[in-house]
Amino acid sequence: MATKIKLSKIMGLVLVVFPLLATAATNAKMEMSKDEWLSKIKEIVPEPICKGFMQDETIASRLKARNIDLQKCIELIPGIADKCSKKFYDRLPATITQENVSKWGHSIGECIGAEFVINYVFSDTEEKKDTTADGEQDAKTNSEMKKETGN
Repeated sequence: MATKIKLSKIMGLVLVVFPLLATAATNAKMEMSKDEWLSKIKEIVPEPICKGFMQDETIASRLKARNIDLQKCIELIPGIADKCSKKFYDRLPATITQENVSKWGHSIGECIGAEFVINYVFSDTEEKKDTTADGEQDAKTNSEMKKETGN
């Protein structure tokens, strides 16, 4: 129960911050190509997302226990952003506009937040989530994951 509350808190933080940053990345121009937008997202979002994580006492303590400080968090986010960009790339419109930036910022942000939480915040919990190409999540226990990988 506490893990679900913490996870909800983290996802809420990411979902509030990310669309605002996505919109800010687009505000300079009314529209831009999806490649340009994804590149800007990768540059802009790591620091604010990680600062938000570090301001939350529970999240910060879990990251500290894993030797992840602000700088390390900032270094980890671009790789996750790349993974999420690839996941949504074919569904993104060729041009990101003021009309669609919030929708796609929300989708990419949710993916980044979920991947970070799964891999770095709650990586030692009994239940892990596998984010599918549709952005949906399937719960798998560690034993199920080991069976799939043969470990």
